[in-house]
Amino acid sequence: MRNASAAAVLATAFLAACATGGPVTVRSYGVSAPAKQPGCGLEVLQKPPARPYETLGEIESHVTSVPPQGALAVVKPKACELGADAIIVDRNMVLNEVGHVLVSVRAIRWPMPAPPPAEVSPSAVSTVTPPPAAEVPPSGATTVAPSEEHVPLNPREPKR
Repeated sequence: MRNASAAAVLATAFLAACATGGPVTVRSYGVSAPAKQPGCGLEVLQKPPARPYETLGEIESHVTSVPPQGALAVVKPKACELGADAIIVDRNMVLNEVGHVLVSVRAIRWPMPAPPPAEVSPSAVSTVTPPPAAEVPPSGATTVAPSEEHVPLNPREPKR
């Protein structure tokens, strides 16, 4: 009887250990962002977005018992902790017949908008005067460089 209850305790402990997600591994990319609260409302993307983004890191876990919200629920708190605005799902697949799931995501954030340009006072603006326009000779006329001798095109025209 004693062996049966010890086996039952061990079996319960084993099942309890399997009833949670495995360790969550975070590989940071060196880009930092302020941490957000768990449940921060991440966008879940199945492919990289077309708009610009910065990758904060990769998050991976072997989920041994998938929660009702899905395997992504195991990695979302870490993405919020990294300060992510969204996650890109790289892997979310069942590994075996028991239902263990490998989930791997990239935590990303949207870049901060550029600050608006500083106001410039009118007195700080310098005006640039464009150079005078070059004189354009009338159609059909020839131009002569000042250092060259003028050669008339018309033989009756006097030489200058």
